[in-house]
Amino acid sequence: MENGLLLSENSPNTPPIAYNFPKRNRIIAGMAQATIIIESPLKGGAIITAKLANDYHRDVYAVPGSILQRNSKGCNQLIKSHQACLIDNPSELIKQLGLKEKNEDFIANTLREFNNETEKLIYKLIQKEKEISMDKLQQLTQINFPELNEVLFSLELNDSIKQYPGKIYTL
Repeated sequence: MENGLLLSENSPNTPPIAYNFPKRNRIIAGMAQATIIIESPLKGGAIITAKLANDYHRDVYAVPGSILQRNSKGCNQLIKSHQACLIDNPSELIKQLGLKEKNEDFIANTLREFNNETEKLIYKLIQKEKEISMDKLQQLTQINFPELNEVLFSLELNDSIKQYPGKIYTL
């Protein structure tokens, strides 16, 4: 409390009761520039927060998900009913929010998920070199070709990297 702000409609020591969550979310939606819904069933707190953000004329974004997953139905419905913009990569969100370009690499790398440290290493090498061959990646990392091929394929599947003819890789 000495170096920040505590804002609540509830008195101190109020227990976390589900009934109070929409009140809390109303404050959050009103203070935020944008609301991003990552996962939500058709009914729930995230959907309430998205509605509140829309009511406050704030930007609302939703990450689409599988139509077979219960926790994706809320996001998909928000997008379908034009109550949220579809967002599927950090760069797009950066542009939509008008954030400075120099923050793009930081945010993209912060939000990017890797399956293991090898993927992270390979990604960073490609990022540094801008364009690199599989042979050069192997020389720099000393990872055997079958394992390197597997890691590169995984990164391609996750849309983290692109492969061009001649086994040349870029972001």
